[in-house]
Amino acid sequence: MINSIQLLRNIGLFDSVSTAANIPLARLTLVYAENGRGKTTLAAILRSLATGDPIPIAERRRLAAQNPPHVVLDCDGGPPAAIFQNNAWNRTLPNLAVFDDVFIDQNV
Repeated sequence: MINSIQLLRNIGLFDSVSTAANIPLARLTLVYAENGRGKTTLAAILRSLATGDPIPIAERRRLAAQNPPHVVLDCDGGPPAAIFQNNAWNRTLPNLAVFDDVFIDQNV
């Protein structure tokens, strides 16, 4: 389970989100917002964490970013936190499920 998002840097709309990102997450968490606010980017990050595939994050790298994407998520089973750095995760969460448009395309 992901307890909180500690850092989102250079991914999609997320230039450098750190202290404001420490919103506690529950076992079931619903994310909603207006269009263009980063929900699909967040789903891509979580899908990448579940599978270990770096492509969903690499495809969303900020165009003007000088540094590569960097993610830090506080998860059960740690320390260490789940960290995406240098185009790879230090661990995965294979039991994580993301129900979004990619899930629908693959399963419906």
